Amino acid sequence: MLVSELIEKLKETDGDRLVVLSCDEEMNRVLPLVDTTSAGYVAKTETCCIERLTAELVAAGYGEEDLDKRHVSAFLLIPGEPNEKEE
Repeated sequence: MLVSELIEKLKETDGDRLVVLSCDEEMNRVLPLVDTTSAGYVAKTETCCIERLTAELVAAGYGEEDLDKRHVSAFLLIPGEPNEKEE
């Protein structure tokens, strides 16, 4: 799904709904969305990677060997643990 497609789906949704992400296709576990970021996505390894080196990343010790040329640019939705647990 492209970001533009996601935006269209979101436009059709009540803006007061909580965003949760399914951990699998059967929705056996869902977690709330806690953050987003841009990253590279490598389908073959099902992983995210650094898209491009910045001065900040180089200063943190990253180099050309940390880039994966097979990536496509992606928008990553990051799930996290809920703030409130049901008892």
